[in-house]
Amino acid sequence: MRINLGMAMVCMVNTTAVIEPEKLDFIPNTTFKDDVVCVRKVDSVSMANSGYHGSLLWTSSMQSLLFSATFYGSLITIIPSGYLADRFGPKLILILAVLVYSIPTLFTPFLATTDFYAFFFARVIMGLGEGFINPSIASMAARWFPVSERAAVANLYTSGNQLAGTIGGFASASLCSLNFLGGWPLIFYIFGSLGCLWCVVFMIVASSSPDKNKWISSHEKEHILTALSQNSRKISLSSVPWSSLFTSKALIVIYVAQFVFNCNVTIMQSFLPAYFRDILLLDLKSNGFFTAFPFITQLIAKNVYGHLSDHLTKNGILTPTTSAKVFQGIYSFGTAASFVGLALFVNCQTASLALILLGSYGVFFASGMTGFYISQISVAPKYTGIIISTSLFFGMIANVLSALAFGVLNPYGSEVEWQHVFLILVALNMFSGVLFMLFGSADQQEWAVVKRKKIRVFSVDAEKKQRSSLKQ
Repeated sequence: MRINLGMAMVCMVNTTAVIEPEKLDFIPNTTFKDDVVCVRKVDSVSMANSGYHGSLLWTSSMQSLLFSATFYGSLITIIPSGYLADRFGPKLILILAVLVYSIPTLFTPFLATTDFYAFFFARVIMGLGEGFINPSIASMAARWFPVSERAAVANLYTSGNQLAGTIGGFASASLCSLNFLGGWPLIFYIFGSLGCLWCVVFMIVASSSPDKNKWISSHEKEHILTALSQNSRKISLSSVPWSSLFTSKALIVIYVAQFVFNCNVTIMQSFLPAYFRDILLLDLKSNGFFTAFPFITQLIAKNVYGHLSDHLTKNGILTPTTSAKVFQGIYSFGTAASFVGLALFVNCQTASLALILLGSYGVFFASGMTGFYISQISVAPKYTGIIISTSLFFGMIANVLSALAFGVLNPYGSEVEWQHVFLILVALNMFSGVLFMLFGSADQQEWAVVKRKKIRVFSVDAEKKQRSSLKQ
């Protein structure tokens, strides 16, 4: 529901109307070379022929504000969400969160065409629900899956992001091209309804922990509860090592990695369709395919990485920390290399090269889930929900700042402006990668080890024998 706004936006907005007339001649798609390779045609006829015939008069800065709106809401709820999920169980919280996200989505067409600020406020409300989603999912996963399956499971349950980008990209582009109900409103009606339907199904089949689930066998329950007995215990605020959560080097580099990760996500999920329209000059149908392609490569690669990471650590080939650093290096430095290619070697005449670079970006980017994300759920398993929510808080700050910064750096959607955006992402990814190589860890930290109380167990028969010997 959040990802689809990127594709919907290029269908909703009248691009020719929101560009000031005196600026129309200053939108050449130039590279760092002096020669002009591509020239955007921003007249209404050309845009309509390409499939873009929106009517909403929103400037680039207004669009950036809408993309950042959900993150404002998430900033409010992201910190308490992890504690609430760990303390009270994630099922109910997750259902309520998705409902809060789905209902405003259904009203989006009405709000968007009625009042810009009403739409903005609705997306802030959506963000309140979004702040609970990832920490609740992580908390539930920690209650259900053995530690030995951690990497594969993390990549599996986060694959929904890639499925959303893949299916959403194709579906949204197709729905935009329809005349029924204006085309783009169908995106919000359909996906908002699917969100509500998911809540009903999840309420019936899911449970916060295995011991409360009626769909699995007693043997499965016993196996999971035995493997995760330490992590499934409820925690209290007083027992949380708050100081360590903000001073541990292992966690600080995770927070930095999450910040940069979310910068990548915001730019590539929210603004990529505009890049294809303005820089590669793609029509709407091609835009949908290009938007979906990096998500397809991510989906395939991340699950391969997950199983590979588990294999390497289970067989003692790599330690958990070494494995996390290897995959984090693939993510950080590979992603940076892809952005260099997009910044320096791509224009409207090299769309095929752009597709290759976007595919490689997806392959490299997916490795991050087996890098810093595995560290998040490994360094302190008992406090997984709190660590995830704290990390995502920094990620939400990145979402807000990157969306707003994009509006400042890229007011006209020119190629030079996009080059600046990509090169900034290169610098951020390189910095994050080096930092993780130096200080990253996927081993449980000493401050996170649960101290068990020693309990003396007496045999009743032995106690009787001891008493009778004393009487004698």
